[in-house]
Amino acid sequence: MDKYFICLANSYKHGGRCIAGVEVLWDGEKCKVVREDNGAARWIRPICRDTHTGEIPNHVAQLVNVLDVVKLEGVEACPCESQSENVYYEKLSYAGKHYEVTPELLKRFMDENHRHVFYNYGKAIKPDTYLHGTHSILMIQTDRSEVYADTEYSDTPKYRLRFTYHEHDYDFPITDPVYLNELSHGIRQIGLKGQMFVTCSLGLEHEGWHYKLAATVFEVEEPHQISGPAPDGWFDEYDQELYRLLSMKKEIEEQINVLRSKLLVQMEKYGIEKVNSQQFTISYTPPKIVMQFDSRAFREENEELYSNYCKPKQREASITVKRNKTD
Repeated sequence: MDKYFICLANSYKHGGRCIAGVEVLWDGEKCKVVREDNGAARWIRPICRDTHTGEIPNHVAQLVNVLDVVKLEGVEACPCESQSENVYYEKLSYAGKHYEVTPELLKRFMDENHRHVFYNYGKAIKPDTYLHGTHSILMIQTDRSEVYADTEYSDTPKYRLRFTYHEHDYDFPITDPVYLNELSHGIRQIGLKGQMFVTCSLGLEHEGWHYKLAATVFEVEEPHQISGPAPDGWFDEYDQELYRLLSMKKEIEEQINVLRSKLLVQMEKYGIEKVNSQQFTISYTPPKIVMQFDSRAFREENEELYSNYCKPKQREASITVKRNKTD
């Protein structure tokens, strides 16, 4: 059996991804949300048979973006305790349609049947509650939201979401890769937020608890609103710092390359394949001929085939730094 769903979560899970979404009837142009008897949107979570905890391998997950319409072939239901949404599949692919984020669209997927997020008002539930649960994923619209960086147990900030839902306060870790990337690169900011939609999920057991997660975070407001022209000289301090760091980088890379060459000569001289020290493991790789795929030539010679395997993908904002030549 084949099924379609709109992807509403593609989050981190045990070295892979957890993908989930709302099932739809898809005719190639329009979709209709499939609903349960109580009117709630019906969720689907694809489960991989070949991974330890059912996580989707990263190379498969990269084919899917949030709000893509996804096709699942060879679907077989495999509910497990609270995870009633689980299904095995034979093939997962992009169906050719991507939706843009709007409040009107996201409200179609919201849960209106539960007054709390996953059985209680805390951060996690006990295994016995999880064992007898009926659902493990839902979308909500939050009130009084705040994104913050938790550094209590690590110097590396762990981003979390505080919010109020039906007059109760919650606090979940964020596992949304896109949103976390936007936070780390300054595209999104921590702090108080306006209207937000969140795909919430229940994690697998960890230290005797099933923790609640913010698997996908949707901010309705656009990031980085332009407030006016940049002030004169704003780039001056960055100019000098970039020059200093790139000069250091070039010098260090040259020193490392010289040292690598010396190590290579010594390892070949003494026939050493691997060196282990307290800080490093250095392995010797003998010369060999490898096959390299020429994507440019393939595209020129097989334009139609190349196009069939391409799909639009949102790239994160970035900058390119190029040092100007001076006399």
